[in-house]
Amino acid sequence: MKNPEFLTREQLVEIVQVIQEIMYLDPHSGKFDCDREWSGTDVCQDIALLLDRFERLPSSNGDDLAPLETERLSKLAESKSD
Repeated sequence: MKNPEFLTREQLVEIVQVIQEIMYLDPHSGKFDCDREWSGTDVCQDIALLLDRFERLPSSNGDDLAPLETERLSKLAESKSD
């Protein structure tokens, strides 16, 4: 997995635009709808595919995460379990 800080501005903009489309673009009207209903599972799957497209998925064992990132994610997981 490549560190996200090395993405270009254009890549970051594209990722945000695609996430906005995943969450809010109505496929029937082609318009953005902030009240659009969506499934969390579908959104997560679509975002995972997007991250894979930009080579941002971790390896299966997580060895490619920097130590600080691993620590940050561990703290985040602990705070969510409280």
